[in-house]
Amino acid sequence: MVNTRQQPAGPPLISEQLLMDIADDITVGGPSVQAGAVNINTAPIEVLECLPGLTRELADAVIRHRNSNGHFPNIAWLLKVEGFTRENFTQVAPRVTARSETFRILSEGEVPSTGARKRIQAIVRVGSGSVSTLSYREDLQ
Repeated sequence: MVNTRQQPAGPPLISEQLLMDIADDITVGGPSVQAGAVNINTAPIEVLECLPGLTRELADAVIRHRNSNGHFPNIAWLLKVEGFTRENFTQVAPRVTARSETFRILSEGEVPSTGARKRIQAIVRVGSGSVSTLSYREDLQ
């Protein structure tokens, strides 16, 4: 969770480069899992532009940056996006992540000689050293 209080006037306490370098190694409190956080590495423009502080133009710049430079290692790398300011970052940081813990797996098997076919879907959460199944369905159309 990011503290959204106003910083005192004057120069930033740390540089943007230092923030990008240490973002994964610092803890500022709050839960370890951000429930409902938007993944900046996978979200479409329509989702990004709904976030506070992001206009359609800035959301488009985020997508262009990730398409050109690859996935964001952590959310602090948003500061490398053209036009993205510390003010934008302060507004959006509590609502975004650069990681995913929950995945949907779709699998289909077929026996060619008989035409028998089976489809399954599993929703899983990856934790530290474990995978837990949140839901499982068979016979999907």
